[in-house]
Amino acid sequence: MTTAFLIIFSLLIEYIYDPISNMKDTHVMQSLIEKYKEYFKEYFNNKYVLYLFFAVLVFILINIILLLVDLILHPFFSFLINLIILVYCLRPGEFNRIIDEVKLLDDVKKSKNFEIKRMNYILADNLNSSTDDKRSIIFYSSTRNIFNVLFWFLILGPAGALAYISIDFMVNGSMKIDAQSKKKLKQVIGIIEFIPIHLTLLSFALVDDFETCKKHWQSISKKKDLYLSNIDLITTIGLNLVIRNDDLNNDEFFYTNAQIIIFRALLAWLSIIVLLIFGGFFI
Repeated sequence: MTTAFLIIFSLLIEYIYDPISNMKDTHVMQSLIEKYKEYFKEYFNNKYVLYLFFAVLVFILINIILLLVDLILHPFFSFLINLIILVYCLRPGEFNRIIDEVKLLDDVKKSKNFEIKRMNYILADNLNSSTDDKRSIIFYSSTRNIFNVLFWFLILGPAGALAYISIDFMVNGSMKIDAQSKKKLKQVIGIIEFIPIHLTLLSFALVDDFETCKKHWQSISKKKDLYLSNIDLITTIGLNLVIRNDDLNNDEFFYTNAQIIIFRALLAWLSIIVLLIFGGFFI
C-alpha cells in the first residue's frame, strides 16, 4: 500500500496546496546539472554521455540514500523522501493551472502567476508559438508532466521518476546543450516515453472515443525518429478526439475538453494502478 499512499498524498498536495508549484523551480534542476558538469566534465570526452550519466547518477544516489535511511533511521523517513521526490516530479495540478492561464489569457507572456521559463518548460514549447501550436502540444505535455512520471515511478520508484525528469529537463528545459547531445538525448527520451505514451493512448480510447483513436492510430505513418513519432501519435489522436465534431475557433472549448480527456485518462490510470496494487503487483 506504500505505492498507493505515495500517489494519493502527492496528488492531494499538488491539487490542494497551490504554492507547491512555486517550489518546483526550474533553477533547482538546472543548477544541479551545471554543478555536476563542472565537476565531471574532465572524465567524459563525449558530452552526450556526460549528460546521460547525470540521470544514471541521480538514480543510483537516490536509491543508496533511501536504503541507508531505511537501515539507519526509520522507513517513515524514506517514505517522506519518496513523497517529496514524487511531488516534485508529478505535475498534474500545475499543468492544469498553466493551461487555464493560456485558455483565459491566450498568451503565456501575459501571465503573472507563473514564471515564464517554468511555463515554457511545462508546455514543452517556445513562447513564440501560435495558438495552433499551443493546442498541438497540450497532449504531449500532459504525458511528460503526468503519465510518464507515473509509469516510471511504478516501474523504478521515485528515483526512476526523478531520473526521467532530469533527462526531460535537458531536452525541454532552458539549459544550453549542444545540438548533437540534445539530438541523442531526444532518441533516449523517445525510447523512455514509448510505452507510457502508448498506454496513455489506450486510456484515451477507454475514456473517450475508441473508434476515433483506432482510426487515427492506424492512419499515422511511423517515423524513423521515435521521439517525433511518439509526439505525432499522441498529438494527432488527442487533437482529433477534441475537434472531431466541434468549432475549431473556440479556444476555450478546446482547452476545456482537452483537460477533461486528460483528467479522465488520469482517473483510468489510477483505477488500474489500484487494481494492480490490490493484485500484489506493487507494494
